Amino acid sequence: MKTALTDRAIKAMRKSARAYDVHDAVVPGLSLNVLPSGLKRFVVLTRFPGAKHPTRRALGAYGAITLEKARTTARQWLELIGRGIDPAEQVEEERRKRERATTFAAVVDDYLAREIVGLNPERPNKRSAAKIKQALADVLVPLFGSRPITALTADEIMRPIELIGSVGTDRALVKLGVRKKLRRPQRKARPSPEQGRALFTFVEMVFNWAIDHGGYGLDRNPLDRVSKTRRLGRSVKRDHILNDEELAAFTLAIERLPAPHRDVYRMLLHSGLRLNEAARARWNEIEGDIWTIGSERMKGKNGEARAHVVPLTPALHKVFDAVPRGTRGDYVFSVKGGAAADRARHRPHQVDARRRDAGAPASACQGARRGRRQGRAAAVA
Repeated sequence: MKTALTDRAIKAMRKSARAYDVHDAVVPGLSLNVLPSGLKRFVVLTRFPGAKHPTRRALGAYGAITLEKARTTARQWLELIGRGIDPAEQVEEERRKRERATTFAAVVDDYLAREIVGLNPERPNKRSAAKIKQALADVLVPLFGSRPITALTADEIMRPIELIGSVGTDRALVKLGVRKKLRRPQRKARPSPEQGRALFTFVEMVFNWAIDHGGYGLDRNPLDRVSKTRRLGRSVKRDHILNDEELAAFTLAIERLPAPHRDVYRMLLHSGLRLNEAARARWNEIEGDIWTIGSERMKGKNGEARAHVVPLTPALHKVFDAVPRGTRGDYVFSVKGGAAADRARHRPHQVDARRRDAGAPASACQGARRGRRQGRAAAVA
């Protein structure tokens, strides 16, 4: 039977002992299929590409989709069939596209571009952009990148993070099959709880941003009910200050570094600045005996960072005077192509390794910075 389907007519239709179809006179090929159970569903009844005979394919139950929606979808299907395309294949391809757009890797790309880096990579939104990007791209995306972000569970996330906290990133990723071989085979396996805690935080940041931003089908963070302290331990408070012996070892390690990294660490030693604040110094920030570091390079949350003025002492003048003025950019301490010799382009662990040989457990950079605040750098000036 063929009729112009209406909501009133559909509601009036009664079930029978056998299923029957009512064909729509408005959209040829669209039918209402009434089942013995009383369920009423919209179907497209036609010959699909590759099939010998007409078959039914359901669009959805009446009530779950409207008559207007059923007609719109049926027209789209019939148009695809006319071009020799199976609508099921099109639907599956669209599903895959949506899934690809909401994989952990895709969300991380959006998060980095919009929240962390921003429009100008030279002046990212976050001071720690390089560190965050490296952790996400080098560790978390290889672990979870292909998974839909809505499908990730707390157990799936915590298992590799806890392993990293136990044996270190390099060995954990090899054990998990993410890396084929160790990047630093000469280094012994050792616990890396702080790295585990940092990765936990970065995953939380991505999930919370995705929920707040919307558009990824995510309504909760799977780590909401996971205790970082219970699973990964408490954060170690770093308050060690290098003693005279350690400071001398640190100074010796600095002198063994090649330029410009040697000069970066000299600057750090005599200024008390953070590593990247010293490494990203620009010539245009220096005027006479004053070095002014812009607020965008200083630490601070929610726009609270302020410009920092560093008086140039004779020791700092000596460091600047020893650095040749390059022609490829304005960075004082530059590497190939004029890029800044910051944390992303050198290995502070090499300095720490030499200093640890002297028996000191703390980070050289942080220990030296704390010591400088108390005037200990004067001992090696």
